[in-house]
Amino acid sequence: MFSTGCGIGEIVSLEKNCINWSNRSAIARGKGDKEREVYFNIRCDIWLRRYIDSRTDKDPAIFVTERYPHRMSIAQILNGFQVVQVLIKKFTPTN
Repeated sequence: MFSTGCGIGEIVSLEKNCINWSNRSAIARGKGDKEREVYFNIRCDIWLRRYIDSRTDKDPAIFVTERYPHRMSIAQILNGFQVVQVLIKKFTPTN
């Protein structure tokens, strides 16, 4: 969801019914419970559809935990970013 320019708080608040697939947008809820329409690119569209279609749970949140699916917290998403950073450093060749 990098292409949307959303903050992490907005990302965790996204729900599946907030997505408008026809114009590749979503309604994000930010600080002060303010709503704004954000747009995502075609790459995000493809991967987001794959991810949502692969889920078997009924949770309305877009991003959920793997075990006992429920909405991910900001801390869980930040932890995921840190894991990715470590993997990139580990597998990126150095000169």
